[in-house]
Amino acid sequence: MDEVTVSPVQVATAGVLIVIDEIGKMECLSSAFRKELVEVLTSPNPVLATIAMQGDSFIECLKDREDVSVFTMNGASRDTLFASILNSIRESTSRNHDVQKERQHRCSEDHHPLQSNTAETDPSDR
Repeated sequence: MDEVTVSPVQVATAGVLIVIDEIGKMECLSSAFRKELVEVLTSPNPVLATIAMQGDSFIECLKDREDVSVFTMNGASRDTLFASILNSIRESTSRNHDVQKERQHRCSEDHHPLQSNTAETDPSDR
């Protein structure tokens, strides 16, 4: 199974929604899949996935992550579920965009420390 796993981290560009059809018991037998899945979840991309209702400690750990929202589809929720998921993706994308902007701002300051720390010189002092 490890040989057929495609790396979504290498394929996806920043800001693109990554859709994973199933995070199930069988898929999680692949150590490569597990590793890639963790990388995907720590990427700036929003992720939409189906996940097993029950599973091993790895699946339970994924569902318990702070940055993961779990929605359960049933007869009572099916009519409102789409709107709830869409709102969650929009909020996640907005938060990630703000974090990326802040990182870029800090990065530009880190790479040009002299620009922010250099005092202006009066031309008459030359």
